[in-house]
Amino acid sequence: MDLPPLPALWGRITAEGLATLTGAHVTTARRWKRLVRPPRWLSLLVETVIEGQLSPISRDFAGWVIRGGMLYSPEGVCFTQGEIRALPFLHAQIRALQTERRLAANQAHQQRPEHQQPTGQQRRA
Repeated sequence: MDLPPLPALWGRITAEGLATLTGAHVTTARRWKRLVRPPRWLSLLVETVIEGQLSPISRDFAGWVIRGGMLYSPEGVCFTQGEIRALPFLHAQIRALQTERRLAANQAHQQRPEHQQPTGQQRRA
């Protein structure tokens, strides 16, 4: 996982903002900003919080980004928080509709007059 050069990210956060983000003292944050190579955990934190990249959290989310309260997939599809929370309900609704459709088809098949129950010999064949 390639991290962007930190100087580019450092320009987007002040030492005070970094101190607030990490809970560190502002002098520690200023020291970090002077480093050529800050601690890896700090690089990952800044990339996640400032750039919205989710790959530092999990490689499974490589290419996923959070920007402006929206989650963007690697393909560029965006989702609101509400849409994500609704997914389990949508899946349940799809399952219920599929079950309802299957039951209706079975019932229609059984109600057809030409439908006959197989006899013992027909079942064995």
